[in-house]
Amino acid sequence: MKKIIKTIAALSAAVTLAVAPAMNVFAYEATKSNYQNLEMIYQGEDAGISWNLPAIQAGMPELTTKFLGTVSDSSTSSKITLIADQSKFPIYNNSMVAVLGKELNNGSLDMIKFFMDKLQFKIKKVNGSLSPRFIALTYDKNPSSSTTSRWGVQLFNNNDPKRSGNSNINPFDENLDVENFRLDQKTGKYSGDILVYDYYVPRMKFSCGDGYTKFSDPVLKIGYCGEEGLVTVTHFEGTLPNADTLVFGKDATPSTYNILKGITCRYDNGAMGYYSYERQMGTLNFYEKLYYSSNKKYDGILGSTDLITTLTNASTSSFSKNDFVGFKSSGDTLKICVGKNLSISSSSWNSSNGEDKLKVLLNSGYKKAFNNNTWVKNNINKYSRIEFYCNATTTSNGTNFYYCTPAAFSKLLK
Repeated sequence: MKKIIKTIAALSAAVTLAVAPAMNVFAYEATKSNYQNLEMIYQGEDAGISWNLPAIQAGMPELTTKFLGTVSDSSTSSKITLIADQSKFPIYNNSMVAVLGKELNNGSLDMIKFFMDKLQFKIKKVNGSLSPRFIALTYDKNPSSSTTSRWGVQLFNNNDPKRSGNSNINPFDENLDVENFRLDQKTGKYSGDILVYDYYVPRMKFSCGDGYTKFSDPVLKIGYCGEEGLVTVTHFEGTLPNADTLVFGKDATPSTYNILKGITCRYDNGAMGYYSYERQMGTLNFYEKLYYSSNKKYDGILGSTDLITTLTNASTSSFSKNDFVGFKSSGDTLKICVGKNLSISSSSWNSSNGEDKLKVLLNSGYKKAFNNNTWVKNNINKYSRIEFYCNATTTSNGTNFYYCTPAAFSKLLK
């Protein structure tokens, strides 16, 4: 569900300027000689705030592919630091900095993101000092003229609102959402997308404190899921613990996990380093119940030293393949159930019966397995009767082929 987008009032107001019909103006190009001395040539009404009219864009810096691809040096990892003189450039909360060249269009989203990740912006104050500012990419969904650029660079935060206490608008406040969440109850795998409507912030990275979630790099989308404008999509996925767990002998209890706890977006602007913006997801927190599956046919299965009462990765375990020795208590009777696909070396297993069949099992390595099992040694004498079953499955104890007293079974184990 998309959030109600909080737009800047000046951008939503109707702005009417007298522009001659034949007028074909566009922004002045940023070059190697002026990109660190930018100015806003247009000084009329709404300068620095409104940006989608030809007369306004004509006075704004234009960042072309020619400039963005060659400035500073040829290194693809180099940063481009734009500098604007405060005396020549109106700086407001969330005001416009520049427009992108018209050759950067909706078919150039990867290139636009690449160039935006190289950009930094600083203000040259009256005293000559430089002050870094966060910037963001924005998109004009409703251009007023075919001669205008639809892509602009905007101040994201004039300052850090957490530290300065000012009232600057942070686009994350209203434009961040979580969509497409999916959870596989069987495997514990989940995934979804963090959406930021209308903005992309250079070098933005998401993280959170739940210990499970991993985030991919953001991707720019136009027309995403029917949305008109720009949507920055960051995919996330993770796996919850205890997924695909089987509990023997009782109803399983669900576990609750707080997914996407303390979600954070970090972005930087050179000297200011990383700014951590934490959003408490509120009603968007996912409290998902991951249920264990239960098996009441058995109290547990034979382990190397003890009775196994909980299995993880049950879908690929030997138990699911009917390769096990299971135990089931029924009053004073203990059932020992041999899975129909248990590996038994002797060919006489299928042809024998009664005590002879049990001896084949014991002589195939299971005499040692029973003797080494602490649970068997500590519990065998608590019963008055022991019954042995073959061809057991996960849903059936199988067919009874022999029974005896605990003393008789203990004698066979010697």
